[in-house]
Amino acid sequence: MYLLTKQAGVFDKKTNNLICSGALVSADFVITSAVCMLPVESSDELVIRLGDWDISSQESLGETYEHMSSSISDVLLHPGKF
Repeated sequence: MYLLTKQAGVFDKKTNNLICSGALVSADFVITSAVCMLPVESSDELVIRLGDWDISSQESLGETYEHMSSSISDVLLHPGKF
């Protein structure tokens, strides 16, 4: 089982840089700040990572469980805010 935490990281797929943190609110949705998503042109640029305790390394050394990464199908912004 990969779901060890409800904390999620939103990463740039090309650079692997953390863009924003978020929270897993269901099996299909991560909620994060809309400000983090404003400069994003396409959801294809992003990846969600769950269960990664050390984001400074690509290695999972010392971590009890392997993290899980997933592509993002869509970015939805609250219509009343932006």
